[in-house]
Amino acid sequence: MSDKYIKNEELLHPERYMQNKIESWDFTLRSLFPHTIATVVEYVIRYKHKGGLQDLEKAINWAKKASQSWECIKLCAPRVSSHQDYFKLVPMVTESNFPDLSWTQILVLRRAQILTADLEDEKEFNNNIARIIELLEVLIDLEKQRLEEVEGREEIANGI
Repeated sequence: MSDKYIKNEELLHPERYMQNKIESWDFTLRSLFPHTIATVVEYVIRYKHKGGLQDLEKAINWAKKASQSWECIKLCAPRVSSHQDYFKLVPMVTESNFPDLSWTQILVLRRAQILTADLEDEKEFNNNIARIIELLEVLIDLEKQRLEEVEGREEIANGI
């Protein structure tokens, strides 16, 4: 059995997904994200509460897969007449809606919406997915630093 298995965990609305005003799956659905982008966003939202660094590494793998898949992903473009119409439909990515997220996580969510609003333009898609990958690399570096600090504190506490 996996170390991440949580005995008697709530399957619907577990506490780790209730830290923000909108659950990750509702956010990804209402943002009309293609599957690969939705998966990236869900890992970014939950990583502090579930899989940690491994979730961020999964997110970057999904983002890299998306970066190679524009021909398929563009078929998921929302059927709206303009960027403005898209942003009227989708949840706003604000600190008040996502109080549990860092600024870098919020930027990933915003960039995912910008990417989705303009899926038909390959150049813009490539630019946006590259920015998402850069942001994920920052999150990974920050999480590694945090883990090193925790490990250092534990060593001090244990007299090592």
